[in-house]
Amino acid sequence: MQIIKNRFISAMQSGLMKTGLYRPKDGWYSYISRDYHVVDYQPYKIGNLPYDFRGPRPDLKENNYVAFTGAAQTFGTLSREPFPDLIKNQLNVDVLNLGTGGAGPLHFLHEELLSEINKSRVAVIQVLSARSVENSVLKDCTEL
Repeated sequence: MQIIKNRFISAMQSGLMKTGLYRPKDGWYSYISRDYHVVDYQPYKIGNLPYDFRGPRPDLKENNYVAFTGAAQTFGTLSREPFPDLIKNQLNVDVLNLGTGGAGPLHFLHEELLSEINKSRVAVIQVLSARSVENSVLKDCTEL
């Protein structure tokens, strides 16, 4: 872990993380900036959604793809080939990977995200933990 931390600090100091792809989110760095030396996620944006999605960006026709949404497991953190891509290759279908790190139940409140899911022929939805949602016992982890 210390080696990864040192590489991360070195990349920050050298300026590698000053491009548009490596920007902090509320003081936290995304998987994209953390893992750049292991895997190229080829990040891209969809409209005004606040997330970087894993590329390459697909060229999709409405009602002719499978949408996958979820957290880091769907995104494919540290994986050269996330499971949506494995399914794409095995079944010869177009896929849209809408997985994002740290996604929780509030992830589904974005109208634009729901629109992309609703345009698909089939949706595969990862059941998400509520650890990122504030409640009467636990505070939101972004406040720590």
